[in-house]
Amino acid sequence: MPGFVRAQGVGQKLVCAMIGAAGPEDPNGAAWLAEITRGLAEEGWTEGGNVHVEARFTAGLLNLSERFSAELAGLGPDVWVCGTPANAKNAHTLTPDVPLVFVAVPDPVGEGLIRSFNEPGGNITGVAHYEASVGGRQMGLLLEIAPDVRNVGYIYHPDGGTGFSYLRPFVNEVAVAAGVTLIDLPVRTLGEVEPAIASVAALPGPGLFVPTNNWTNSNRQAFIDAVNRHRIPAMWGHTGLEQGLISYRADTTEAFHLAGGLAGRILNGADPRNLPVLGAPRYVLTVNLSVAASLGLTVPLSILVAADRVIE
Repeated sequence: MPGFVRAQGVGQKLVCAMIGAAGPEDPNGAAWLAEITRGLAEEGWTEGGNVHVEARFTAGLLNLSERFSAELAGLGPDVWVCGTPANAKNAHTLTPDVPLVFVAVPDPVGEGLIRSFNEPGGNITGVAHYEASVGGRQMGLLLEIAPDVRNVGYIYHPDGGTGFSYLRPFVNEVAVAAGVTLIDLPVRTLGEVEPAIASVAALPGPGLFVPTNNWTNSNRQAFIDAVNRHRIPAMWGHTGLEQGLISYRADTTEAFHLAGGLAGRILNGADPRNLPVLGAPRYVLTVNLSVAASLGLTVPLSILVAADRVIE
């Protein structure tokens, strides 16, 4: 089971996975681990047969990332699958000669993991999480569903890598064009979440933008509770969100599936430098009609038609 070091069978390859979720009990974490295994199987690598996947869940916490990186590096992995910039960078620093497949890294070039998407240039490849311009699409959707919003809090973890700076210019461009003020809200602890959201709620026409981040995702219930308490229209970039107004995010589950396939190809002898980084598989738009109604909002037909999922 994840978190328990099991002896490898004779002839087994070892895939070490670090996943930025709260744990195997987190539906996201369980799904992402299952997709790694599925992708490996499609390339001929069966868990418990010729391969073993040893997983750790870091929940976006740097101390856990460092601890688990060292722990897994000591097992001598044949390939890594790492979700989040911190997990990928920590694993690569400890085992620079071991191939690595990243997932959920918004800006792998800016993070210094690869040279370019088409020519990674080393022993690292992966699946891109977001195109930066998606930030503009997310902001536009928030303003479409909540046209009276005038002040939007951009809440993020400042130690979460380049994702903040990567998306923000596109978010801000749409905000400025609409006459909306974007307010940075850095939060490092759960205790800072409520005051940060309350500060925006006190402004005229408040709204909230929550970009994808594994720490905020793993603690999403605290964010959802605070947003719903203050009755703020919010755009979420998270996976598995049921109680938020609207979310537009990359299909992280499918991204981990593709990453498992890349790891399997590497185990079959492929050179990571010859495996271009794959683009985000697709984006998923979800809207919650009950939350919209509670905020006095009418969901535009354009959003209902475009939505992949509508929660009644």
